[in-house]
Amino acid sequence: MRSAQSEHPGRFVLVESDDALTQDQLAAAVGLDEPRLRVSDGRYEVPRLTRTHAEEPEPERTWDPDGTVLITGGSGVLAGIAARHLVTERGVRHLLLLSRSAPDEALIGELGELGARVETAACDVSDPAALTQVLAGVSPEHPLTAVIHTAGVVDDGVVESLTVQRLETVLRPKADGAGILHELTRNTDLAAFVMYSSAAGRHGRWGAR
Repeated sequence: MRSAQSEHPGRFVLVESDDALTQDQLAAAVGLDEPRLRVSDGRYEVPRLTRTHAEEPEPERTWDPDGTVLITGGSGVLAGIAARHLVTERGVRHLLLLSRSAPDEALIGELGELGARVETAACDVSDPAALTQVLAGVSPEHPLTAVIHTAGVVDDGVVESLTVQRLETVLRPKADGAGILHELTRNTDLAAFVMYSSAAGRHGRWGAR
């Protein structure tokens, strides 16, 4: 919806409500000239930024240097950034990079020089059987302690060009993969389960660039 609004200013309005709205209520909502609003008990509410007091963050769990951190989309730019951060800032020493494409040998070499032991596996995270097999191969000496899900496929286009097939292509590794990762690791004591997602959901496709 954000992308549709950015491509067609003034044409789309997102209205949220717990109850069915009358035509008059919808017309009134559209007439407010707001891109998004909520109707609650007859009131029209719009999102606004406000200043607030930050709460004390919960203490973060310590990352076990002997544990294995799994990173999906392992040959991508985001995976590389995450891996470097984990090794240099979190003390991670065992990485498992998953990717459907060939591993990034330069990244593996760089991480090795930083003191990390890197393993790679060819795996489609939207394939439960393949992912189960990869997880079963994690060494008990270095059990899985965190998951970083950066995998994704880009199939960009304006709203009018979208098809069911294009949506499936994008959602399969990102959304389906996240669900499968969750199911297969839900009983594992993880220090973190981190999912990367596009900012377009908040800002629209153009605002996210």
